[in-house]
Amino acid sequence: MADQERKLREEEAKLSAAWINGVSLAFFVVGVLQPIMSQSFSRWSLLLLITSGVLHLAARTVLRRNFPLE
Repeated sequence: MADQERKLREEEAKLSAAWINGVSLAFFVVGVLQPIMSQSFSRWSLLLLITSGVLHLAARTVLRRNFPLE
C-alpha cells in the first residue's frame, strides 16, 4: 500500500511540474510572438520571457524536490 501511495505522489508531482511547464511555454510563446506581431519589442515581452524562465525553473524544482539525484 505504501508503494502505491508513493507512486501516486510521484505522478501528482509530475503532473504539477508538467502543468507549470505548460504555463511557462504559453508565456514564452506570447513573449516571442508579441514583438513579431506588433513589430516592436516592449517591456511586457521581456517580462513574459523572464516569467517563462522562472516558471520553468519552478517546475524543475518541483521535480527535483520529489526526485532527488542520488
